[in-house]
Amino acid sequence: MRFPRPFRRPGQRSCNGRTRLRLARGLAVVCATTAAASAQGPNQLRFSIDFQGPTIADQPAPGSPQYSDSDLLVRQGNPFDPGQPVIAYLGDYLARYSSCLDHAPGFSCGVELNAFSFGRDARLRDDPQYRFSVYLSVDEWAVGSPSSLGFGIPTVFSEATFSDAASDTFALPLIGVFPFQPIFPAAVGVADGNGRRATANTTAFPGVGLEEPINPDPSSAADDGDNLDALDLGPRVNSAFDPLYFSLQAGFSLCNEFDVPIVDSASLQTTATGQTAVGADVLRFDPQGGGGAGALTIYASAQSLGLDRFGPGRDDVDALSLWDNGDGVYQPPTGPYSWIVPDSFDLVTDLLLYSVRCGSEIVETFDMGGLPITEGDVLIKYAGDPRPTIFVRAEALGLDTTSRAFANDEVDGLDFVDGGGEPFTDCQPNGTEDAYDIAGGTSPDDDLNGIPDECEEPKVYCTCEAASSAPCNNSGAADEGCVNVTGFGGRMIGAGTTSISTDFLSLRISQVPANQFALVFMGSTAFDVPLGNGRMCVGPAQIRLQVVATDASGQATYGPGIISYVTSLPSPPAINIGSTWGFQAWYRDLQTSCSSLLSNVTNGVLVTFTP
Repeated sequence: MRFPRPFRRPGQRSCNGRTRLRLARGLAVVCATTAAASAQGPNQLRFSIDFQGPTIADQPAPGSPQYSDSDLLVRQGNPFDPGQPVIAYLGDYLARYSSCLDHAPGFSCGVELNAFSFGRDARLRDDPQYRFSVYLSVDEWAVGSPSSLGFGIPTVFSEATFSDAASDTFALPLIGVFPFQPIFPAAVGVADGNGRRATANTTAFPGVGLEEPINPDPSSAADDGDNLDALDLGPRVNSAFDPLYFSLQAGFSLCNEFDVPIVDSASLQTTATGQTAVGADVLRFDPQGGGGAGALTIYASAQSLGLDRFGPGRDDVDALSLWDNGDGVYQPPTGPYSWIVPDSFDLVTDLLLYSVRCGSEIVETFDMGGLPITEGDVLIKYAGDPRPTIFVRAEALGLDTTSRAFANDEVDGLDFVDGGGEPFTDCQPNGTEDAYDIAGGTSPDDDLNGIPDECEEPKVYCTCEAASSAPCNNSGAADEGCVNVTGFGGRMIGAGTTSISTDFLSLRISQVPANQFALVFMGSTAFDVPLGNGRMCVGPAQIRLQVVATDASGQATYGPGIISYVTSLPSPPAINIGSTWGFQAWYRDLQTSCSSLLSNVTNGVLVTFTP
């Protein structure tokens, strides 16, 4: 459901509503958000979509207005079967927001948000061992560059081959100081649009709830899939308190789609001082600024970014990452790492990184290092320099800059995240993206579902080490059931993975009497009752599966194909992504000194099913 924006409290503010702090070094003034506590918590991947995709015509809830191309969205539900995204930050601070609600896909109405940040992105360090990541998205025309990662690891090239790149998010870990050292030969996929990777035969992958693929069509204003247009990864935000930094669409044509009418969204915005924005400006909206135009300012002008050198409206900021020093006023960096070490005026500057949209006139001009600028480069503008400097080259991100004479790959969404920041997906957790573990070879992903296989291993539970668990003083060793006639406890372990799509789970039974039958059964895990000479921890309603025969060493294997068999039952249990089930095996145990029931059970195996 779409809720109205919470009441914005006016009041006395210093430092734009922030508490003034002083750094010990150089007594540099920095401001810290007093309301920042509202943004603490797990990281979210926030994103916007452009005006052309089908999700624009959808509603977040029945009876509500449709999504807007200025709303900031987050995924909801299971990451491997995501529902429609929910709105985390409404775009209702824009002049034409209300009149542009419910516009048709492909209709440019004047609220196209191209880039955004909350000013809390990575504050890059002057340290050769410093690690950080750049997160990015691309549009439907991107093709990417082949890399040594091949098709087993999702990259812009691998996903674009199947028209699946535009709603995906990619990330590249880097180390050191400018010009940095990429850890992989290309950015790798960390989030899929619809959670179904095209490069792995539609195997599931963490998704965000968008529609894909997009089949690029220069003759149509409406697309058949969604373009994830801008992104930001960070702590949760509160739209009643947290200032938003953003850029809006300029009015010049989209590359490859010259016949699609584009409304200049930036020129429709007027600031508190009566300024009209352009597409190369970075704006700031302060939700505590009283609402209306009084809350909207130009934070970084096109000129301060080295843009619109050939006239207003000639360039368009298309992606943005920002660390603001806290005062909400742009102080451009005076040189590398001036956002860390104060200059002679005791000022810690801001760090603003950006890229431009295809068609910007600065493309193919030269940066301060003499390199031609492309729409896939990440740029920085130092105070005193007439032109920007390329900060991260497009080629390092795995983008194509050479195979086409026109319209190279462009960065659509951008964020820089500290190596110590919480990743988007980290199942271990070990502080790094699961995609990095897989791409780096430190974690296998044999079923190609984007989950390190060690996170899919079934777990042993319901063992019989404690004397209180043993029905007749027959407690066992670690990771086994109660002792049987062999002198050991029956063991069950899981092998393979918990992936539903591969159905490769196996249950291996050992340390049970030889040449006997064992019945494998499953059920919920909230159960613990005596059963013969052991304990049954699967129930309360047990689902009988199949009987297996142990060999001369007392071993047997059940599976793979367990899921296929379960779903073939007349009333199959619901094995869904994220559901958890317990498995045990019941077997004959002719241990007359222990029980007259002459049976026993193995330990249990706990399985949480994955895609």
